[in-house]
Amino acid sequence: MLASSIWPNRIVTTIDASAEIVSFSDGSPVRLRQNGRLAKPMGLEFSPKNGDHVPWESRNEQHALWHAEMNSGVVSYQAQPHTMRLTVAGRRMSYTPDLLLKGAAGSTDIVEVKDVFEEKKDPDYTAKLTRAAAVYRALG
Repeated sequence: MLASSIWPNRIVTTIDASAEIVSFSDGSPVRLRQNGRLAKPMGLEFSPKNGDHVPWESRNEQHALWHAEMNSGVVSYQAQPHTMRLTVAGRRMSYTPDLLLKGAAGSTDIVEVKDVFEEKKDPDYTAKLTRAAAVYRALG
């Protein structure tokens, strides 16, 4: 793990030569967007379970937060918990999952929230998700 002098609480964990994970030691989101005057809905949802506000970037993500909040099998959750930097087919890509769920039994689930996703229409995104899933499996 490496710390950054620019962001002292930033942690970079190297998985292998083609993957690393960037997160913050305080658990804050790695990506907190502001939309200015755009019409895209986004906001913060207070989580009694987490004792803090959790950001969302789409209505579907907001609904996923509500589900995580009400699910008794989930003890805590984070939005945009880390960014994975990957090499996929020789190209550098990054992947930031929408949610990380911590289960009562010690499990960790990574959640990607999509309205509609068709693998054949977006092969680059599919390849990135496939590589990220392989890294998560290797981590256990």
